[in-house]
Amino acid sequence: MEGENLSLDCPASVPIGGVSYRFPISEGPVRTYILFSDRRLNAGSIAPQIVEKAGAPYLNVTDLRLPGRANAEVLEFTPTVEREPKVGTVVGRNRELVVGDTPGGADAGK
Repeated sequence: MEGENLSLDCPASVPIGGVSYRFPISEGPVRTYILFSDRRLNAGSIAPQIVEKAGAPYLNVTDLRLPGRANAEVLEFTPTVEREPKVGTVVGRNRELVVGDTPGGADAGK
């Protein structure tokens, strides 16, 4: 939410609100609720409804009575410790070391 309690624009490949979030590993799995809408929503009135329904296995936008056209998605993930790359190594997807064409090959890290 911003200062006016309105939902934020969320362009693709940009952190929400320009902020990267980190979740403590000790707190375990994280469930994220994402709402897509054709208009800005009053986030202040929607947030308590989401908290109330947080235990449900899914989120139904009909239950939230959102104006306009809306869709919801629930994403779950478990935070993990990120390995820092070694200086001078090539890093591929998921921070795997890349040697030649083989990620994490026998020579990785040498």
